[in-house]
Amino acid sequence: MRIRKTIFGRSKIKPNTFIGGVSATLNTPSLVASKLGISVSRIKAFNITGSDIEFAVIGNYIIRHSCFLNDKSITYYRDETGLVTGIEGRAFRSCISLMLIKTDNALFCGDESITNTKVTELIFPNMQSFTGAYGSFRLNPELKKVDCPKVTSSSWSYSGIDVCPKLELVNLPKLSLLRSGVNANNSNYIFYLSKVGFTLNVSSAALTSNSGNLDRDVSFAITNRGAVVNYLS
Repeated sequence: MRIRKTIFGRSKIKPNTFIGGVSATLNTPSLVASKLGISVSRIKAFNITGSDIEFAVIGNYIIRHSCFLNDKSITYYRDETGLVTGIEGRAFRSCISLMLIKTDNALFCGDESITNTKVTELIFPNMQSFTGAYGSFRLNPELKKVDCPKVTSSSWSYSGIDVCPKLELVNLPKLSLLRSGVNANNSNYIFYLSKVGFTLNVSSAALTSNSGNLDRDVSFAITNRGAVVNYLS
């Protein structure tokens, strides 16, 4: 009889999360765990490379409210295996050095969650909703592209993607009502002071979502920002 030998070895855990510019303040697994609001036992393979850190998170988590609020040093946040399931309000507000966020499985973004940064693209392939009263992506002077192909609901009341002077493309092909919050009728529109002539993709249902009329923010984008609007089914 042939005997099969099996060698049991420890599997090597590789980093799946990379954060730039923060090693001066987040230089231990305990500090990272506290920042993210998770148990330190879930942080593995922690390493510092210059001003950047990398580590493995075990399991899913939410980037919690005000997590990096006013952090002037953070330059990027890369969740390479899609563990982040949501980004709460003000998570990256006034992170003025932040240039990149990558997290493919986030399902929602809270109010002012990515505001006053240097990001150029916000691509969330599986996001379902925008939550909170104030727009999630406002006041981003370098922002050129917002791509959220699966978003179907927005509870924004006031702003949205306003004061983004380099905005070129907003892709929201399943969204028909851009603001549905309690103050959605006020004059602080989603695209206020954003780039003239940007392209906006929305659901064809936006043509009648405003009590049978065109969504008020799509109308504002056309009339006040010269937007080129594509209505997609």
